[in-house]
Amino acid sequence: MNLYADLLKIDEMLNSVWTTEGGRYLVGQYTKHIYGLITFMHQVIHTDMQPYKITTTGRSKTAEIESRRLENVVKKLSVYFDLYSADLHFAPDIRLFFECARAHLLRELGPGFRPNAALPDGRIEAEIANEFVGWLRAEGKRIGIKKKLRDWERNATENVKRIRTYVPALFERYSKLMVVRLDLNYVKSLVDNDDVLELGQRLSAMAADDAKRFLAGDDIDDMMGRRETLARIDIREVKKDLSRLFRNMRSKTSLFEHLVGYVSSIEFSRVGGYHVHVALFFDGSRVQKHEWYGDEIGKYWRDVITEGRGFAFNCNRNRKQYGENWAIGMVDHHDTGKREKLMHALSYLAKRDQFVYVKPSVKSNLFTTGHLPGDKPKGGRPRTR
Repeated sequence: MNLYADLLKIDEMLNSVWTTEGGRYLVGQYTKHIYGLITFMHQVIHTDMQPYKITTTGRSKTAEIESRRLENVVKKLSVYFDLYSADLHFAPDIRLFFECARAHLLRELGPGFRPNAALPDGRIEAEIANEFVGWLRAEGKRIGIKKKLRDWERNATENVKRIRTYVPALFERYSKLMVVRLDLNYVKSLVDNDDVLELGQRLSAMAADDAKRFLAGDDIDDMMGRRETLARIDIREVKKDLSRLFRNMRSKTSLFEHLVGYVSSIEFSRVGGYHVHVALFFDGSRVQKHEWYGDEIGKYWRDVITEGRGFAFNCNRNRKQYGENWAIGMVDHHDTGKREKLMHALSYLAKRDQFVYVKPSVKSNLFTTGHLPGDKPKGGRPRTR
């Protein structure tokens, strides 16, 4: 998996705004620097490296870079405080970083950090950076950070395991699958083009306020309750509608008679609120015209399930956007290349909470799949070469 690409998708998930005119924009606080923070903390936890190697000659001290990855973070600590957001839960290693960084002397050195600059007590600034990394390691050991990370990642790991069992089991049963991908959304989540700039400014102001309050010592878990939210769609509304969709599939045979499985993931954007990504698997020997199915299921979501409150984006109509990563439509059992691309796309949905997740959804089951196919085949030609 490409970690950086997956983190860019988190940006798209959290910060996308859809307009009434059909446009899509990224607004507010971006999370791209989390990549540097994740790789920084991995090296802190799993190695003994330091940002700098300090050489002492007489009364003179000189710093040379030992780890570029560690050095990149400690020399611009303030940049990473901008990542802090009161509406997100961060993985234990990222949370440890925030807690230690706001309390350490390194923070006071500010953006003008110079590794070889002398301090009044005889140390150089590089030594403060090394001490910060040492403190992170000590605190990590004290709180059992490796176990905390394993516990945190368990849900994402189990979701990916489920995908890697579930989808191959469908291909074992059916010679080919027709995959339909839909984004299920709500009209209330749309904004006018003229409001996009203002929303971006409000989100940026909220992010700056989060960082200010956090650095002032506010409790991480207490900040969310005192924070404005721009999200327009509540998770309870989404889960109720999604449950209704899955229940109705049994009786809506004109669309779902040959449905054999599904994967769904509820996601959150800071402005739109909650929405759904769903992949529907049909017996490919019984159906075709995947674009048409996507259109009709989207209309069913809009007109019947949400009674006009919703709308759908049919990914099967947007092949150009996927380019060489196109992995939906008709997928043959023996097409290993396309199946690998499909697994990569679905695995991202399964593990999107690996680094951050949204606080109001802590106890919500946001990722689901259909049941594994039973022992008795329900249809579809036997696989042949």
